[in-house]
Amino acid sequence: MSWIGISSKALSRLDEIEEAINYGFSGLELMSEGDQSIEIVFDKLKEIKSSFEIEITVHAPYRGVNPASPSEQKTCLRTWRKVAELSSEISDYLVLHPGRVANPNFREDHLRVSLDTFSSIREELEDLGIKGLVENLPKSKRNLGWSPSEIKEFLSLGFDLALDLGHANTHRLEEFLSLKPLEIHLHDNNGKEDEHLPLGKGTLELGILRKFKRVPWIIESRNLREGMESFDVLIELGLIG
Repeated sequence: MSWIGISSKALSRLDEIEEAINYGFSGLELMSEGDQSIEIVFDKLKEIKSSFEIEITVHAPYRGVNPASPSEQKTCLRTWRKVAELSSEISDYLVLHPGRVANPNFREDHLRVSLDTFSSIREELEDLGIKGLVENLPKSKRNLGWSPSEIKEFLSLGFDLALDLGHANTHRLEEFLSLKPLEIHLHDNNGKEDEHLPLGKGTLELGILRKFKRVPWIIESRNLREGMESFDVLIELGLIG
């Protein structure tokens, strides 16, 4: 892989990134939510990037932000724009969720709204010099983007892919393997629920990572200790050196 990072969701505070770097991680993906919102930690992120010379990517907030809801579309775009402007100073990528379905009977309508939301921000991201990555979600009648067919609709707009292998493991993982992601998200589960287990504790076939060794890998663990546990598994399997 070009580098391996850890999601800030695993860190109780950003200062823990130093411990992660000393362990072997070379990057951080900021989940821009709550007290780790990019507006709050922006100066700290610039300091971290400069001090440790690590890679940083940013994941846009998804709680309370739904690009698939007509009533939330303007708020979603406003939030994404604000995050994108700051992200462009420290990151090449901004990860976006395709959204949630309020009524499964109107799934196609929600998908069209989400595609419109993504389309509305695409040129702005290009102007900022940052790539928008759509992330596949775990299988659920309430989630958009858990199937390759839906994800391909976002890719057709000019977005790239953040392939979450844990999420893909909940629905025909093999169907995602022909896609060409720019980033990989890593966590494990037993094939049915989005459990975010340490690697090796579920059914995810880790050997497929050899197919994606040219792109960044982000370990999405529940805490730093489990992130380190997953890191060790990758070493034991010879997937990282």
